[in-house]
Amino acid sequence: MDYKPDIVSLLETRVSGAKADNIIAKLGFQYSHRVEAIGYSGGIWIGWKDTVRLEVICSHPQNILTRIWQFPSVHPIFITFVYGSPNRKIRQVLWKDLRKSKLVGQIPWMVISDFNAILSSSEKFGGVSKGKRCPFFGDFVDSSKLHDLSFSGPPFTWHRGTLFERLDRALGNEAWIRNFLNCMVYHLPKVKSDHRPLLLVLNSSFNPPWERPFRFLAGWVEHPNFDKFLKKNWEYSGSISNSLDKLTFHFKKWNRTVYGNINTRKRDLIKRIASLQERIDYDTSNSFNHEDSCLLQELENVLNHEELLWKQKAMCD
Repeated sequence: MDYKPDIVSLLETRVSGAKADNIIAKLGFQYSHRVEAIGYSGGIWIGWKDTVRLEVICSHPQNILTRIWQFPSVHPIFITFVYGSPNRKIRQVLWKDLRKSKLVGQIPWMVISDFNAILSSSEKFGGVSKGKRCPFFGDFVDSSKLHDLSFSGPPFTWHRGTLFERLDRALGNEAWIRNFLNCMVYHLPKVKSDHRPLLLVLNSSFNPPWERPFRFLAGWVEHPNFDKFLKKNWEYSGSISNSLDKLTFHFKKWNRTVYGNINTRKRDLIKRIASLQERIDYDTSNSFNHEDSCLLQELENVLNHEELLWKQKAMCD
């Protein structure tokens, strides 16, 4: 495997028994657990390396709930691996099972894989009928207070003929979002399947947030929407400590979704400028010059924010 994951989940395997054990071992995973396929239907495999400790809490035909530690952390996370049956009646059992096993409170929990259902009409394109939100899936997500994790890649994960749908995804609860602000799901290319594989990258350690000090970034105050954001999200909650905890949560989310990573923004702008300037070289009409000027001005702004960040780091160190 090119991506060298610590944990892998395979669905609709159509293989069971000793043959399944041999395949998992050849993939380089020392440990495994599976829900056997029934003939050519269903089947969930999980394989993991000795870099993590994984315990299977409960196992159902359409999902497996696991508790996972990554050394040296002593704080576990919970991941449910899902395979929703293509049969709607059978799939209704999945929503009941997931409700029974849902985790609340401060425990990071994520649900990932193939749900065989969509959450909005925009997640379907083509076909003979209009896309429609699955009410059972929607009710489960809403009642469990799960959030769709950010993804990179094409918007649809399943394709057959002229029909495209987003059937595969990762959902995390609020504790997951707080612990893994930079978590990203990548929609990888399809190979011998009509589904795109999902690659989950945490981009941070398993250490809980209280082991990583929160730092207010000086560049935030330079953002044009900072004042509006602060007025909207500051609220006194009985004590300064509780109020700051809530504001910190909003700051982290705002930093990830609005302010963005400075290095990533800079690299993206430089690529866009290089591409545009290459087009300008072959266009004598100067029709792109205004766009080039705007991008250069935006890059100058990002470089100012980068300078603020390095000044702050220098003072901290």
